[in-house]
Order: sequence, then structure tokens, then C-alpha cells
Amino acid sequence: MSPKLLFCLIIGFLLTIQISAQDDAYICRYLFSSSDEITKLSTDAISLAVDAVWEASGITGVVTTTGTLTQNPSNPDEWTYSPTPNDKLVLNFADGVSVVFTFYSITGYTGGTAEDFKYNHQMDFNTFVQNQINMRVNSNTYPQSGKTYWQRTITGSALFDMQMINLNITHSGNIQFEIGNGFAFYTYTESATGSSSFGTSSINISESYWRFIGNNSNLSTFVINTEIINNSSGNFNGINYQYQNAKVFWAAASAIYGGYYNKVVDANEWVAQGNMLKNGQQYGTVQFDGPVINGTYGPDLVLHLNSGSNIFLHTLINFPVSLREENEQSNPDDFVILQNYPNPFNASTTIQYTLNSRKLITIKIFDVLGTVIKTIVNTEDQPAGTYNLIWNAENLTSGIYLCRIQVGSEAQESKFKIIKLILLK
Repeated sequence: MSPKLLFCLIIGFLLTIQISAQDDAYICRYLFSSSDEITKLSTDAISLAVDAVWEASGITGVVTTTGTLTQNPSNPDEWTYSPTPNDKLVLNFADGVSVVFTFYSITGYTGGTAEDFKYNHQMDFNTFVQNQINMRVNSNTYPQSGKTYWQRTITGSALFDMQMINLNITHSGNIQFEIGNGFAFYTYTESATGSSSFGTSSINISESYWRFIGNNSNLSTFVINTEIINNSSGNFNGINYQYQNAKVFWAAASAIYGGYYNKVVDANEWVAQGNMLKNGQQYGTVQFDGPVINGTYGPDLVLHLNSGSNIFLHTLINFPVSLREENEQSNPDDFVILQNYPNPFNASTTIQYTLNSRKLITIKIFDVLGTVIKTIVNTEDQPAGTYNLIWNAENLTSGIYLCRIQVGSEAQESKFKIIKLILLK
């Protein structure tokens, strides 16, 4: 179990938000997915809370939501348990990080594994990390008619760019998947509403997201349809920004054999529409930065400003040309790791990353408690280029896993990025 990885899992998403009131491009891009970091944070807090309870319960032999779990510095996978305190569950990591869970209620399917419980429970708890997070999550997750539904409220505060961000978000959705003889499909729907505030800035969140993935294994192809709808608004140091009926829909196909690539299917289905208002006045329109042509990698989504310039919003198909070019301009020493595809997956997935110059690379897979599952690349000197790695998780159980790509060695200053992998069997 790695405390540093775990700490990044909980806190890292919020620390990556760096909104500047003078940076219109960053604000417009951030508002397009303003709930994303917060909903990820709550999902990871739920996973960690359940795993902590299962760890304590495995030691005591009964369902345990109070006491203290302490990591052994010489053996990070070994934990000891103490029954105090009697009103909260504390995780003490060897590097001094402590995460405190206070459970107000926790009921659900306790006859199976921690992963079973994550998909069928009612839970109300608070997550506390000193000077970092004080967040309450009320989560109701349950299966019904072949789908798994969730409804969450997220309130409290978390550290944001050296100040606290206040949260009041409702996050709901459902997931469905089916695997048959030669086919599989997966649908995911979510919506987020509410508000957040920090310093002199505030955001009103109104977003929805839908994705369908269909697979024909006989043809080794995937079809992905995705839709995002956004009506979020924000006030940043007295300047108001608002998406007005922003909607984007795109359809893509992916061929697995021979590599990793996505292409446009049925250009007629691609839609980009909506406006951005600044201080109540038309500021730009949501549109593609070029024509949609079948068989190509497709356009990017941009906010086309009245001035004639574009603000990049999204690389719709997972081909990193525009995103990579943008990162190269802003930080020539950076590297890009894309979300694995497919995700969720069963039982193999492709991880793609791009290096802008020769670098020393280490890539590892972890479970949500920070245990190393597999080292895919072990401190290799790799030249600039785009790499595709296939990870096979056939022998693992369904759940959330993390892929960390690290640039540099432990003995010198290094950078790393983490993506979340969802295994569904």
C-alpha cells in the first residue's frame, strides 16, 4: 500500500485546478467540465472509505467503522488495528499522512467483497485530511433492472490553489453493461448540479454526460457515441461567464487489431452547438475547428470567439494531435498520457502516452489501496514518440485500478501522472 499514491488519489485532482481570473481560455475550458474533479474526488473517497472498512473488518472479524489502522513502515502492506477512537476510523500512513473517516451510516451488501459493496450500498460519511479536505459524501448506489444507479451529495471543503474551495454538489447517474457471445455493450449516464466557491470566485454547475460503447469482437471494432450538455456558469473576480445550451455529440469507431486508433463514423451524427456569454454578452460559440469527415481522426471541439480566435475545449476522439501540440507549446518538457481505451474494459485495455523528448519511464498499475499490481515499464530510457501498451487484467477482479506513468528516477526529481482504469467483468 503506497501512502503517497493514496494521497495523490484523494487530493491530486483538486490541486491540478489552477484557474486564473485573467485567463479566459482556462476559465472557458474549465467551465466545460467544472464538476469533473469534484465528482472524481467523491468517487475515490467512496472507494477508499469502503476499502478502509474492509481492511479493519478483516482484522477484527466483524464490520468495523471505528478505530485506527496503522501502516508498518518496514512492510507497507502490513497494517495493525487499534479500537480507539470509538467514533471514527483513522488511517495512519508511514509517511505521516492521516485520513479520517467518520461514518454516520453504512448499510448494504456486506456478504461479498469491497467491490460488491461499492456497487450496492447506502453510506453517509465524512472524509478529513488535515488542512486539505473536510468533505461529506452521502452515497446511495444500487442495482435495478440490469443497471447500477447512484445518487450522491457532496458538501464541505477542500484545498484549492492554496485556498479552500467550498462544495455543494449533487451527482447522479447509472451504468449498464452486458457481455455476450461475440458482442458487448456499455452505457454510462451522469449529471452534476450544484455550486462551488473559492476566494472571490464561484461556479454554478449544470452538466450531463452520456456514453455508449458497443463491441463486435468478431470484427475487433468498437463504436463509441458520446454526448455532453453544459449550462454551467461562473463568476471570477466580478467577471461572469456562462455556457448557454452547449451540446456536443460525436460518434467514433476504433480498430484494435494492429494498434490503437479511432476514426469518425457517420459524420451526419456529429453535433456542436451553444454559446458562451461573458458579462451577459455573446462571447463565442461552441463548434468544431474543422469539417467532420468519415474515416478521419476528426476535428477538435473549440469555443470560437467573436474576435475570430479559438479556445481549445476537447480532443473528441482519443488521438492526441491537438492536445499534444497544446502541451508542447505550454510546456515543452511535458508528456501526455491519454485515458485508457476501452474504459471500462474486460479484460484488456490499451494505454497510450506521448513523450516530447527522450525520457526515463516507469509505468505501474496499482489498486485503490496503493498496492502495486504490475510493473509494465521498469525504468526504461525511451526516445520521443507515441507508445501503445496493452494491459491484460484477465486474472484480476472487477474494480478500479490506477496507472501511473513516471518520468525520471526515484533518485532524482521526477514527474508523474495518473489515470483511472475500470475493470468490469
